[in-house]
Formats: sequence, C-alpha cells, structure tokens
Amino acid sequence: MELAERIRTGTYLSGTLLPGEHRLMEEFDVSRDTVRKALSLLSRSGYIEKARGRGSTVLPTFSPDSAAGPRSFTEFSAAHGTAVSTLLLSMDRIMPDAILLRALGCKEDTPVYRLVRLRCSEGKPQFIETDYLNGTYLKCPDIEQAQGSIYSYIETVCGQHITAIRKQTTCIEADEQDCTHLNVSKGSMIVRMRSVVMNKSGAVLMYAVTHHDPRTYVYVEFQQRSLKL
Repeated sequence: MELAERIRTGTYLSGTLLPGEHRLMEEFDVSRDTVRKALSLLSRSGYIEKARGRGSTVLPTFSPDSAAGPRSFTEFSAAHGTAVSTLLLSMDRIMPDAILLRALGCKEDTPVYRLVRLRCSEGKPQFIETDYLNGTYLKCPDIEQAQGSIYSYIETVCGQHITAIRKQTTCIEADEQDCTHLNVSKGSMIVRMRSVVMNKSGAVLMYAVTHHDPRTYVYVEFQQRSLKL
C-alpha cells in the first residue's frame, strides 16, 4: 500500500497527521469508501491512530534494526527526521535517599548527579525528564553534554555500554512543574515513566523519571515470538 510505504520511508513523519480523506480521494482518484477502508487497514496494522474530529496520526514504525537495542529520545527522533531540543532546568549533586539507593543499587556515600531537563520536539514541549546518574560509574556532565543525549554521554564519554532498560509507566496528577512547562492544567493527569538503565553486568547506571504530556504521548510496543515447530 502506497500510504504504508510513505510512512515506512518517512514521507509522513511520526506524530504528524495524514492528509484528509478528501485530499486522499483526489490524489489517488478513488472513492471515499476506498479511502476509509485503507485508513482502517493502516490503523489495524499499527501505522496510524484514528481519532474522531482530529484525523489520522502517524505512529512510530519499526525498522528491522529497531529491536537491536534501546535508543534515546534524541536517537529515535533523529531516525525519524524530527528536530529536538533540550532545556536544562537544573543540575546538581545530591546524596541519595532510601528510594534512590534502592533504584540505583549504590552505597549511601555514592555521589548522584541529578539533571532536570525539558525535552521538546519540533519546538513543542513533550516531557520533563529527571535523570539520576550513578557516580560509581558516571561522571558529572558539563552543561553542553547535559543538553544533549545522555545515552550518548554515558557510552562515549563515560565508557559504559547500555544493554538494557526497565520501564514502568503509570498516570499521576500533574505537579506545579508539569503545569508550568508542559502547559497542562492543575489537577489534570500526566503520564509518568520510571526507567532503570543498566550495563552488560546488570549494574544500574541511571534512574530516570519522566513526566509526559498525555496529549502527545504515544505508546508503541514491539514483541516477537519464536515459532514452535
């Protein structure tokens, strides 16, 4: 299908809207019923998300190497041709409390570097990310490094290879920081994701908490089963 191929090749980028039904009818010289059947097929196949009154939003697609390993927000956006930017809200060194000690698996006297960053896509706020870097394995980044890909910093500067990430997603009430930077109203719900980033030995390099704007958050899961003969 031509529309599916355009999505796979990046003609229609993730997060953007497909042309409307009337425009598709004119471009492909087909009936409205044919267009609607095509859109339904794309929706069932995981290419788009249809919403009444909003149109069809393109979902992230998986290439053959997409399951090869974890990718950062910066790396994923680059692969889809999306412009991203980062605003560093704060950066400091803290002593871990009991929760961080468990999350990072470190000792009480281990330095932990905390980065709070606002991540944007195409100039629009997407989520607030709070990263806790384990000082046992990682150094404190400078301001320029903190505004880039932390995954890249961990691997290229600190020499630690990221092999696994464990994530947990829940919905919570927005806090004051969310209301200020994500432009959500007080009392509304946001998506919170907790991530544990590990190296090949299973040591925790970083613990991250991200607060996502639910209006732009998209969850896509890829699973593969082996055939049983």
